[in-house]
Amino acid sequence: MNANFLNAILFFISIFVSTVGIVALTNGKKKQSNIYLGAFFLILGIVAFFRFLEISQLMLKVPYLMDLDFSLVFLMLPSYYFFVKTYLFGSKPTFKEHLLHSVLAGVVFAFLCPVYFLNHSDKIHYILTESTSSTSWRYQILNPLYFFQSVCYLIYILRVTLRKTNPNLRNSIINLRWIRVLTSILLLLQLSPLLMPLFVEGKLKYNFFPLAGLFILLVLIVWMTRRFELINQNDDLVIDEAKTKYQNSKLTDSEIIKYAEQISLQLNQNQLFLNQNLSLEILSDKLNLSIRILSEVINRHFSCTFYELVNMYRVEYCKTLLLQNNNLITIEAIGQNAGFNSRATFYSNFKKHTGLTPSNYAKKIRTT
Repeated sequence: MNANFLNAILFFISIFVSTVGIVALTNGKKKQSNIYLGAFFLILGIVAFFRFLEISQLMLKVPYLMDLDFSLVFLMLPSYYFFVKTYLFGSKPTFKEHLLHSVLAGVVFAFLCPVYFLNHSDKIHYILTESTSSTSWRYQILNPLYFFQSVCYLIYILRVTLRKTNPNLRNSIINLRWIRVLTSILLLLQLSPLLMPLFVEGKLKYNFFPLAGLFILLVLIVWMTRRFELINQNDDLVIDEAKTKYQNSKLTDSEIIKYAEQISLQLNQNQLFLNQNLSLEILSDKLNLSIRILSEVINRHFSCTFYELVNMYRVEYCKTLLLQNNNLITIEAIGQNAGFNSRATFYSNFKKHTGLTPSNYAKKIRTT
């Protein structure tokens, strides 16, 4: 295949993916998950553009850009990890988590500082001799390190999305399929050098597998932005999908009201929400309803998802405990008593429903 044509494909992919990233980052709704997804796509696009510069030898005309993308590479999968975490579980990563997942990128940046400060002629020599050689320290050290990091992140994300049930999942009907597909393609891209080496006789060569993977990734990005309105999505998207999903349902309005009353009874009087492991399966067994019918009733009658409904009850229960609490137990213990199985989930859901953190809410009710 003509090298110029392959260069053009790589250039187009890099520009398109970068544009998707910028649109997500600058989206007016500023959803936390959008920000991380935008950062991931932007970094992916920048890295693809740098590969285009290297393979087309245009890097010789802009040698001061050499290796500037390597530090960004080590932020790409952490950004994707934070996107999955916020999108699926609604929990906002802490500053400490951001710092921890950025350490490797900082170490790589420090490692490459001597290259960044080379003069113009030395950088040209470096590009011609070291940058495309499979025996250089750049590929002997950094490539295996990035391979290990990316595979660890992607396998962990796949493991999370392939779980049959997850009590922390933000939406009970949230579509995990496209995340699994995207993660699988990214994993394929990382494993492709094992199927066919990227380097032949010390020179950088095109590889069918990474290019095919990038093309599939491009198609997937176009599809998921159209199908799921991913960049512009809001919390109503899940409910809108539910209405479309159930438009051919055989459940009558009277049946939905009847089952909804049974659900409310279990949550109000029996306080099933206090069970940290409560799931659709457990509640469906209690009500002797199928999971499909139970999920449909919650989505249509309560206009929310299963875990949103459960967490709403938990927040109300926490508000009662905070009102009665005289510093006898900690705020974190109150969250656990209400059924939240982590501090992050407790705080994010409480703030979502009240606009305040539990501690600020406690201070407010004490002063009124």
